[in-house]
Amino acid sequence: MLFTADQAAARLRIPPSWLRKKAAQGEIPHTRIGRHVRFSPDDLTELIRHGSRRPSDSGKNSASHDPDGGFRSG
Repeated sequence: MLFTADQAAARLRIPPSWLRKKAAQGEIPHTRIGRHVRFSPDDLTELIRHGSRRPSDSGKNSASHDPDGGFRSG
């Protein structure tokens, strides 16, 4: 099953415009069907996983998180 940006955003309780922008920039996992952007349950799980934060000694964000809201590999 694939979700539209509106459906995925409702499940994540975030603005659909954020999902569309990040997908267009290639910063979040998504599926393209022609010009249409869709999100699988695995895509949403990945977003949640990358967005989770754990306390750290320094209080800084995880090294793998891009402060602009994307994901860095590595």
